[in-house]
Amino acid sequence: MGLSIFGTYVSSISFLALPGKAYASNWNVFVFSLSIPLAAWLAVRYFVPFYRSSAEVSAYQHLEHRFGPWARTYAVVCYLLTQIARMGTIMYLLALALAPLTGWSLPVLILMTSVSVMVYTFFGGMEAVIWTEVIQSVVFIVGPGPAYWCCFWGCRPGRCSSSRWRGSMTNSASARGDQGWGRPRCGWCWCMGS
Repeated sequence: MGLSIFGTYVSSISFLALPGKAYASNWNVFVFSLSIPLAAWLAVRYFVPFYRSSAEVSAYQHLEHRFGPWARTYAVVCYLLTQIARMGTIMYLLALALAPLTGWSLPVLILMTSVSVMVYTFFGGMEAVIWTEVIQSVVFIVGPGPAYWCCFWGCRPGRCSSSRWRGSMTNSASARGDQGWGRPRCGWCWCMGS
């Protein structure tokens, strides 16, 4: 269950966008990620016991009990709009990462990803969602190891088998000879190791 929660929380926003933005400009966007452990500790220490001690099932029920139905409706609508925007951002960022690898357009990738998620959720139910998140978490935890090995020790021009990988090699910093600590040896390794 813990891996499922981890897989749900980590998305393309926190896995690709924030590190990419921090690498491209400055670390201001990454500071939010550094505050997450403190926020989680505060929530577990204070908010969870508060809600468990009351008879309310959710924060929305607490808002309705304390302020009336308008507060619950307002909070639910704001949360749903935020989640819709978040899902759209995640799908867009996933399509941005997959488009150079597949050569497909962004709308096609977004549509295919959305339909596949709806299909396996519909047929597999909650169990399929949980196991998908567990697999995603294992890939997040284990995947950077081989990617970093490839970036710093194992990947040299001419050793990649696919023509798409060879194309990324010829357009990368390693093919031009301007390597440094901040640059990976392969054009595609930064994507896998982020």
